[in-house]
Amino acid sequence: MEDGEIALAIDLARDAAGAGPDVPADAVVVHRLDTGTDYVLVRLGAPGEPGWIAAVEPAARDVMSWAANESGGSNLPASSGVSDDYVWVPSSVSPSPLYPLVRVTTSDGERYRDITGVLHESLTGHRG
Repeated sequence: MEDGEIALAIDLARDAAGAGPDVPADAVVVHRLDTGTDYVLVRLGAPGEPGWIAAVEPAARDVMSWAANESGGSNLPASSGVSDDYVWVPSSVSPSPLYPLVRVTTSDGERYRDITGVLHESLTGHRG
């Protein structure tokens, strides 16, 4: 995803949440396993302080979902220590695009780490 699309996603998230341009923003690209497209997960606010999170499809100019993050905590799984591959599909493991998973390769094959650190072998319960 291009830097311009990420910047647009941040602007769209700010508009949705009513956050000003002075509010810090972080963004990660998340790959959707069900559609093969990407979206941008935007966190607005300083780390550890209240703010907002938003899942944005910049190409469609669509804020898929957003919510207040009153705790200021991270909504991302712990880093894998390598190049993180954030993924998401509607499932019983993560029904919301605001909570992506990290895809990791283990000796047993591909797994998906959720925000609690649990590794899942598959992502079941797809909605469709």
